[in-house]
Order: sequence, then C-alpha cells, then structure tokens
Amino acid sequence: MLFDVRHKIHERIDLSYPRLDNDGIQLAVVDRDSERVLAAPLPTVDERFAAKPGDVVKLVFEYREPDVRENGAVVGSEHMWVRITEQRDGCLFGTLDRSPQHSELLSDEATVSFHPRHIVAFWPTKPTGEEVAGGNPH
Repeated sequence: MLFDVRHKIHERIDLSYPRLDNDGIQLAVVDRDSERVLAAPLPTVDERFAAKPGDVVKLVFEYREPDVRENGAVVGSEHMWVRITEQRDGCLFGTLDRSPQHSELLSDEATVSFHPRHIVAFWPTKPTGEEVAGGNPH
C-alpha cells in the first residue's frame, strides 16, 4: 500500500517511529499553522523532504510522563539535534547529538527513526557542506 508521504505521516501498521503509547515518547509533527513556538522559521516542506544522511536536524520529542523540575516547572517536551545516518522507505534514521535533559527514555547517541515532517530546523552549513563553526549543534 502506497501513501503520499509528503502530506501524511505513514499510516502503515508497521509504523517505526517512536509512539507515546508504546515507547513513552513521540516526535511532534510541526506545520506552519502549528501553535508550537519555534526559535527559527520552520523549513519548507521541500527543504525537509530534501534532508539526507550527514544533515543535522532538530526534532521535538514529546514525553508521556512530563519531567517535574525542582522549581515546579513541568516539561513535557524538548528539542534535540539529530545527525541523519540513513534514509530508506520514506523514513530517516539518525543519532542524538546529546542525552535528553528531561527524560531517561533515550540516551546520548541513541538511534531514532523519523519522518521529514518531524524536522523543525537544520543545523547551518556552509555552501561547501561543512558545518558552521561553533561546536556541537545545541
């Protein structure tokens, strides 16, 4: 069964993205009409679907069990950078750049699978493809 993945997240039974009900985490799908506040403009659909291995992208991880901080703040999601390592069957795979600060469900360099619509930002690169200086992308 084929789907137009440019407009829908996979609707297959074997969905391989993290799911809140099974994994305790899920990735936010953010579109231009989303109420989610981002620090930078959202990449276009074409830019997100052009993501490839080697790119570093930002994803929004949402948690089933929010982190309650000592000051009483409740954190239910966090933005993290992921380096894309593989692309196949409409799915991207990558490794976390760092450990989450608000969940113990993932660790540093964990592999995650995601859809281009999950991408909310790209780490800046020079026209040569070289990453912009400044250390780790976070």
